[in-house]
Amino acid sequence: MGQTCRLIFGAIEIELAGKSGLGFRLPRPAQAPTRFTGSEENPIFVRVVESYNLSLVASSDNDVASRIEQLFGVLRAAKLFGDGGWQITPVYLKEQLPDEANARYALVYGSPDMEIPDLFHSKYRATKWVENFGLSITRGIWRSAPPTALPTATTLTEVGGADTGSIFSVVTGDRVKRSIDKIFNWTVASGWGFDLWGSVNSTLFPNRTAGDILYLGSTSNVYVPTTVGFDVATASDAASNTFAWEYYNGAWTALSRGVTFGILGPNGLYTYADPVVFGGIGRWFLNFQVPLDSVALALNGFTRHWVRIRITAAGTWTVSPVLSSSQVPWIPLNNVVRIPAAAVGGKRSPFVNIRIRGLDGPAPNEAQSPSPMTISQVIVGLRSNRTGFVSSLPWWDPYAGWTAAAGTDGAYNLNFRSVGGVGLRVSFATQTSIIYTRGTLTGTDKLTDWRGEYMVFIRARQNAGAIGDCAVTFSCFIGRDASVGEGAVRYGLNYDIGGVKLQSIDKYELVYCGTLKIPFQEVVSADDLTSSVFFRLHNQRNAGAATVDNSDIILIPIDEWAAILTDPLSDVSVGTSALRRCSGLDLDNGLLRQRLSKYQMGSDGGIHRVEPWELQGEPPRLEPGVINDLHFLACHYPSTWGAGPWLAATETMMGVQVYIHNVYDVLRGSG
Repeated sequence: MGQTCRLIFGAIEIELAGKSGLGFRLPRPAQAPTRFTGSEENPIFVRVVESYNLSLVASSDNDVASRIEQLFGVLRAAKLFGDGGWQITPVYLKEQLPDEANARYALVYGSPDMEIPDLFHSKYRATKWVENFGLSITRGIWRSAPPTALPTATTLTEVGGADTGSIFSVVTGDRVKRSIDKIFNWTVASGWGFDLWGSVNSTLFPNRTAGDILYLGSTSNVYVPTTVGFDVATASDAASNTFAWEYYNGAWTALSRGVTFGILGPNGLYTYADPVVFGGIGRWFLNFQVPLDSVALALNGFTRHWVRIRITAAGTWTVSPVLSSSQVPWIPLNNVVRIPAAAVGGKRSPFVNIRIRGLDGPAPNEAQSPSPMTISQVIVGLRSNRTGFVSSLPWWDPYAGWTAAAGTDGAYNLNFRSVGGVGLRVSFATQTSIIYTRGTLTGTDKLTDWRGEYMVFIRARQNAGAIGDCAVTFSCFIGRDASVGEGAVRYGLNYDIGGVKLQSIDKYELVYCGTLKIPFQEVVSADDLTSSVFFRLHNQRNAGAATVDNSDIILIPIDEWAAILTDPLSDVSVGTSALRRCSGLDLDNGLLRQRLSKYQMGSDGGIHRVEPWELQGEPPRLEPGVINDLHFLACHYPSTWGAGPWLAATETMMGVQVYIHNVYDVLRGSG
């Protein structure tokens, strides 16, 4: 294989390293030394200037003019694309040495200078040969694929849910298992089928007739099903079937699409029209946000809180959906997207596009009130190579290596909206001041996993009273034994003035409590990091008789990379700019183009860009050669678009895909 050095702009390809025939030549030495004009970690900011000494073989004077003008036009297009605006087709280089296993690609930004020979006196008039054509090209860093289309999505490692990974991962607001344990078919012809929970190769709606039902049951209304995953191996061909989605509160009562139930299909697949549930191969997620008046009902010998999907009109339906032979139904239990180490090659952060998809709901132009199914802010942070770290720690039941204890006037109570269905309620029966510890989380020898810098949030709810009657913050202690003061302590935002006042009543709001660095000073690898980490909850009541329910403390990493993505609120009367039905977000650091944009799935099945969201922070980055965990926090408005405080319901759900172009400083080789 010969050397390739090709400049590509749409259908135009200009080979700069031709060996025969007409066109450009790249004599040895192939090029002058490469100059890096940017050394930033994020690949979008790296610029490389390369100088070429070309020759041109042409058939005539006119051919010389045509080839040079074409080259100039392509380089002009590259500059216009880099400047933004009307030029939307990128220009890129494709290069590969004779013994290099794979080609490299780089976005071209233009040409800073050229040296064009004196064509009038040149000997090309006799030989059609132009020599000493000097050309410099400014390009980006080498990457593994052209910057013209998204590559195949990365296969992600499942965290707290399915047994196997997928290119599509779901993040939820809860990390504690809900107790759904029964799934049954019921058919008009045959009655009850066998229990599908824990089973593979199961058929859903086997008879496909009106009146047939799929039941999902839970042992307690505190644990009413939220998100349930099904891995579909055989897709339904239902085209005109209609389903009723219902729960039981003494009578079968309709659930409202986009409010109390939602659908997310394979890879975020759904149509502008009503989605055909299980109408595609892959992973389907059903999200239920069942009202709290659900009551238990005995069905098929099991007393449970039930939701059901009932066929009201079957239409022309000949194929029932069949579940995978390797994956049982499951409940996603994570706010983490895990990218395996093998997915990020090279020695630099790659080009990456993070695609976030919202739930199905009302039509995009249909008025909708804010809810956990209408996401208006996404907070995300990177933690690499530390899979023991968990960003959401419930005050009542944390994870391996952590213990919880209630403190002054604190007691655990069942609470559907808390993580795992249990919250820490502070009554203020004896003490109202912020100085008292209401609850403590103890992470024994957890400093290594929790080392880093974080945005700290507490999910809390004031019960009754007036807005601002109660406040919340935290303190962090690092050492061997907090009870005897062996260590150091840091306090969260506003500790000295009574904490951060709660801004709503009877709603779990997301309270920002400042940033925290763990440990409180710089460390090196030689330091002993076998220390424990203690988080202490502080609530204060300023007036009235309200109580406070506390769900969890949330730490979003910010030291490696973090960003806040916010709805621009382009229409506060309808809420069309939120992440809702048939829409998604692309957070791109330059894989296609550096941007944060919202897109809409059209009635034609296409993806249409509709508006930018607001980005606080840098474009995304990942750490090469190690496991990368993206920790998410999805927020929505309480009841009015644009009116806070931010809520982060445990019932929220969104899908995430990750697309990667690995990068290379010089050669790609076999990578």
